[in-house]
Amino acid sequence: MLAGYKLVISNTNKPHSLAGSAYNDRRAECAEALDDLRTLMPELPSLCALTPVQFETMSAVIKNEKARRRAEHAVYEEDRAVSACEALRNGDLAEFGKLMYGSHLSLKDRFEVSCMELDTLVDLAMRHPGVLGSRMTGGGFGGCTITLIRENETASFIEKTGAAYKEKTGLTASFYVAEPGDGVHLLA
Repeated sequence: MLAGYKLVISNTNKPHSLAGSAYNDRRAECAEALDDLRTLMPELPSLCALTPVQFETMSAVIKNEKARRRAEHAVYEEDRAVSACEALRNGDLAEFGKLMYGSHLSLKDRFEVSCMELDTLVDLAMRHPGVLGSRMTGGGFGGCTITLIRENETASFIEKTGAAYKEKTGLTASFYVAEPGDGVHLLA
């Protein structure tokens, strides 16, 4: 599936906690948006049950602008995840990479769980030859990015990105090259 490409996990090494109160705030804002949307669609089970088109036609009912941005992220992220699976099934790694970038930008701008260090790693990845996509992964507020890159650019990516990241942030990133497995299956 990823023949000729690698996944590189880049750790910001920024000391962080998952900012429990910030996640509780995001959850509450999403719940608020869902409650507002249910005034138009009472049977709506979750934000992710909406298509982007449905969300756009209904989003004006969400009173709180911050809650609307959180909901927009949830709806569009679900759509990106479905599209990402389709892109992988079709072997369209370029489209998959674009979806990775879109996800990161939404996590940064709409859900607001990124940070300067994560954004720096993604920005550096976007500029490196052979990178198809990059995004934060995990809980946010620090942590790691995951980058899809041509196998023959991996060593250069680690070297150049590591140096530029240290220069910009003062931190030393750690890099791990991951190999996708065969997925879940029964062991005999």
